[in-house]
Amino acid sequence: MFPQLRHAVAVLAVAVAAAAPLRGQDPADGPPVHAVEYARPGGVPLRLDLRLPPGAGPHPVVLCLHGGGWRSGDRRRVALLDELPARGIATASADYRLSDVAPYPAAVEDCRAAVRWLRAHAREHGLDPDRIGAFGPSAGGHLALMLGVLADDPRETVSARVRAVASWFGPADFSRFPSRGDGAAAAFLGATREERPDLWREASPVTHVSADDPPTLLVHGDRDDTVPIAHSEAMLAALRAAGVECRLLRVRGAGHGFKGEAPEPPIEEIRRFTRAFFERHMSIGGALGPASRPPDPPPGRAGPFEDETWFALSRDGLDFAGHRKLWDHASVPDIVALPGGRLLVTFVDFSEGAAATEGIGVGISDDGGATWRRERARIEGLAPRAKAVDPDPFRLPDGRIRLYYFASPAPQGRGPGDPARAEGPHEVRSAVSTDGLRFVEEDGVRFAREGLTDPDVVRLPDGRFRMYFPVHAGRAAGSVLSATSPDGLAFTEDPGVRHPAPAIPGAIVLPDGRVRLYVNGPGGIVSRTSDDGLAFREEPGVRIAAHEGRLLADPGAARLPDGRVALVWKRR
Repeated sequence: MFPQLRHAVAVLAVAVAAAAPLRGQDPADGPPVHAVEYARPGGVPLRLDLRLPPGAGPHPVVLCLHGGGWRSGDRRRVALLDELPARGIATASADYRLSDVAPYPAAVEDCRAAVRWLRAHAREHGLDPDRIGAFGPSAGGHLALMLGVLADDPRETVSARVRAVASWFGPADFSRFPSRGDGAAAAFLGATREERPDLWREASPVTHVSADDPPTLLVHGDRDDTVPIAHSEAMLAALRAAGVECRLLRVRGAGHGFKGEAPEPPIEEIRRFTRAFFERHMSIGGALGPASRPPDPPPGRAGPFEDETWFALSRDGLDFAGHRKLWDHASVPDIVALPGGRLLVTFVDFSEGAAATEGIGVGISDDGGATWRRERARIEGLAPRAKAVDPDPFRLPDGRIRLYYFASPAPQGRGPGDPARAEGPHEVRSAVSTDGLRFVEEDGVRFAREGLTDPDVVRLPDGRFRMYFPVHAGRAAGSVLSATSPDGLAFTEDPGVRHPAPAIPGAIVLPDGRVRLYVNGPGGIVSRTSDDGLAFREEPGVRIAAHEGRLLADPGAARLPDGRVALVWKRR
């Protein structure tokens, strides 16, 4: 615990009476906002806005902290405020005292007080006190990192620790500010570097790194002249040296605030990465239950997107044998059977050098799954900076491979710190290929719906195509729905819910015409069957059991010509 923190303020924050929430106007494009006063240090009222997902909870929650050089900013204008509730994670955006009101460590004290308030009042607001994360851009990123690395004060009865931290271009090592660009830091600290080098070290998150720090995501532009990327590089090195799970996503061509003509990956993909990071470490849709601290990362693993792809075969689609890992750094796999015993797996490629806009990976087996080679696919005809992710391969009657994929709309906000959400529905598009490597995009949108992700398409016995997909917005948020098409091109949504829990589905059509849906469940991969592909019933048992505390999710399935079923899934 660093010495400048003042114990009384944190005590005050938790002791503040849980005043009845002041309900703000429900924004038209986001979840309802519940405003509370969480502390009043020195007579300064500090407020916190809660945005809750649908349902009773308890929900994980991410504390979102605004940027502005510690001297300006607005709690109502932070990225992800509405996006995370649409994915099942509550957000809490908090005021903190700015540098012209009270210098360091006041802002850090306030943020820790906000975490304690959330934990102390979690039950009454439908929150999970064991699943609290922190996020912020710029100065907010610095404060989020401090929440991750600072130890609890033993005098406190309520913890201020968090389970996961994401920092966008946040200061981490104050010694790395340019000599002419540290005015905001000096104002925040109340002293120049020359006057108080000890204070500058104390305020640096990198100073406090230890082995029990939570998983951390760092995102930084490689042309940032305001907070150089050296800050995040130093933080990455310190966390990895301590054995903490950490990932640095470098944004090529981007300055501070991800400003630039064509940052790579683009802002919407950065948002997607950040959402995925919190979904993972908040155990959304997975088999991991709440924990007071995140589990230790497996040896050699140091990033939130380094999922493993696994493969197994079954004679009846129920009992799978020969589980084997195919590769690392991959997510959302799916599989299709090709003539001659060939198998093709597609996935989102997070290996070194795989940009988000071109990161569709392909695995090919020419011998029924005995051996594999890993390639990278290319889609020609994509609009500039368009995104093609969550790929689902489908073999057409003429032998070509159609790739269905999720395409998110471009964000309409003014920048990454702007809470404006991507406007318009999410889209499923398609591309075709003869070899599974070079795809050409087809004209038109296959299906569009708000909150849609991860499509999976099968062909029914009557010749129609059916798409199963999870949604993360609207009344059906957290469910698997479906849509049907006569030709696989224009899909119309079916009424009702196919699966009532958050899951990414993988479907096959059985020889008797039934549809089997594989989804992630509490003990691993489970399955459900349906006579019409609409009303599903659970099948007893677990198809692929979780082990070693690892999360199994996102199954993809294919029925082989000999009747066997191939299953791929990701493991974390």
